[in-house]
Amino acid sequence: MKHLFMLICLFCISKIFSQDDPCKLGRTKSNDTLCIPKPKTSKTRQFNFLLSLEKIKVNTNSYACKVNASSTFQNEITKQLKNTKLSAEIFDETGFSYISDSSFNKDRDLSRVKGSMRIAELPKKYELSISSLLQSQKLNSFVHQPDSAIKRKLQSGPFSPGILTLALGFKKEIKSDIHLELGLAGTKITWISNKQLYLVQQTEEIARVSRDKKANIEGGFSFQGKMDKQIAKNLKFQNTTIVFKDIFTNHDLSIEFRNSLSWEPVKYVSTAIRTVYTYDPNRWPPSLWLGEFNVGLNMEKAR
Repeated sequence: MKHLFMLICLFCISKIFSQDDPCKLGRTKSNDTLCIPKPKTSKTRQFNFLLSLEKIKVNTNSYACKVNASSTFQNEITKQLKNTKLSAEIFDETGFSYISDSSFNKDRDLSRVKGSMRIAELPKKYELSISSLLQSQKLNSFVHQPDSAIKRKLQSGPFSPGILTLALGFKKEIKSDIHLELGLAGTKITWISNKQLYLVQQTEEIARVSRDKKANIEGGFSFQGKMDKQIAKNLKFQNTTIVFKDIFTNHDLSIEFRNSLSWEPVKYVSTAIRTVYTYDPNRWPPSLWLGEFNVGLNMEKAR
């Protein structure tokens, strides 16, 4: 019996020392310093479909009803490896609006893919990381010209412009639901895939990209912040902040600031107050505000 017990002990010890993670044998005691559980792959998926009604003033004596329909989709995956951590995030927003006695228009269109990798772990929960952020729209966008022979003029399209931001810097996780990233060495690349835009708009430059250039490259620093805070049982606050500053020119900051306060009274039904502020020196007017109250569907899954 002794020999059998010793053989079992030797077998368990050999298994522990033959692997990088001794916790695979189920050692989960909190006072065991050898057992440091590795986080599993985490996934979060969220989809919202929202409707809103708005009364707008058409002219001095008449009003119209504007119906807005929009959807947002967000999928985030984080995977912990032996010496590093990888994360990927997909964000998509699509919206359409209809004004009574008028036309059906695309209201918003944004797709964003983000990837990041932790290079080194620093004290006080700081991380040295490298990240990339790619964003564009999916559909063509037109400007309506009712008083012109050409009723619609193409304004932008898929990857026209397309924006890729690369950053090397620090990442700080204040809490599990608050993340901050500061890119001290950042690069922003902007390009126009559809060269017909220059002819349609009769211009030599769009989004700082000249007709004879393939892309415009800016160097500077970036800041990205994300908050996903559960305030109460059915009340959640979400914030996304993206800032880029070109340090080699006198151009202003590029800013995107999104807030959402949502309440889910019953499962899959959500009401939300959303505000979006964007500042882009490449457009006119450069500063835009969006505020709305929505009612719709909310489907969220985390594991």
